[in-house]
Amino acid sequence: MGFDHSIFGRSRDRLLQSEKHKEAFFKLLGLLVDEGLVKEKEKKCVDSTHIIANVAVPADT
Repeated sequence: MGFDHSIFGRSRDRLLQSEKHKEAFFKLLGLLVDEGLVKEKEKKCVDSTHIIANVAVPADT
């Protein structure tokens, strides 16, 4: 059984039918501002570079 790539499109479509994702994002953003971790109206960058971890290889002990 292979991976069905269409699951991303179906999930996105389901999420966009409601505004809950925006509600959750802005709630989290408000909490971060309240804690002083993010300044209001401050611009942030997000790096979406893929990093592949080699976690299956045991470390030398």
